[in-house]
Amino acid sequence: MLPSLIAVVLLLSVPHEGHAKHFLIHKSSALTGRVIEDAKRAKQQMVDAGGGYRHVYWPHERTGQAMTSRLGTDIGKDNLLVMTTQVGVSVLPKAFEMIQDLQDEWSSDFSWEVDFCDAPELVLYQKERDFLPEWVEYIWVMEHTTTWTGDLNQIMGFEEFDDEWDWIGYRVQRSEPEWYHAKKHNWLPEKVIWSSLQPIVRYCRRLLDAILTNLKDGKVQFCGMTGASTCRHSLKDCLMSLAFDSQSPVTGRDTDGRLALNWDAEINTSAWELITANDKKLQLSRVYSRLNW
Repeated sequence: MLPSLIAVVLLLSVPHEGHAKHFLIHKSSALTGRVIEDAKRAKQQMVDAGGGYRHVYWPHERTGQAMTSRLGTDIGKDNLLVMTTQVGVSVLPKAFEMIQDLQDEWSSDFSWEVDFCDAPELVLYQKERDFLPEWVEYIWVMEHTTTWTGDLNQIMGFEEFDDEWDWIGYRVQRSEPEWYHAKKHNWLPEKVIWSSLQPIVRYCRRLLDAILTNLKDGKVQFCGMTGASTCRHSLKDCLMSLAFDSQSPVTGRDTDGRLALNWDAEINTSAWELITANDKKLQLSRVYSRLNW
């Protein structure tokens, strides 16, 4: 079912001299106490570093007014913009039309939230890109089931996330034909589909522009293909980073020592208490997924 509400929290500030020029779209499909606290913490850290912040709320189900009001109060009501799904359709009509037309072909369990999960950032970027400050060179996107310890700016400023990379994701790879989502596109060469997991990703602006050009031409795909495949096929000299997959100091581990950005990872409240205490003791800033609470 098409989501009924998109809410965007907008905050921009002038970047401090010497800081990396990053902008965060923090998106959620559910509002819980932890998600709202993370939104408040992310906004403050981005503001402190002179960066930009948006929170995109695209619920799977309508959330109670109390939680929505709390989000607005904690982040600032003046920074909260509520949009209907009709706004999304009006901004990217061709993309919504094509994906809806391909619903039966793609899978019987098609859902907007799963198969077009990058719609929030794409709609926002298309709607606002002409108004973004010139210093915004990169757009980071983080899902609400992803969180972090320490300071987001230290993570984004990790030395391997330099200007060389146009796309940064997790498990960026050439996908196998038997992959469950492999046929969810209408334009990619079957044998050279690239994909990545997206708990936290970074786009350069020219990659986002290329994605939007494709969407306007009716080229659509499962969201896990979008960044990597567009980089590979539609953007000259586009480079993809594997930095999150390495033994980087900003990629979190669960309590068993495994990488904590996998789609099937899950960190409960007890494990999260241990992780945060340990990272604080070691003065680490790292990202983790999935926190489904």
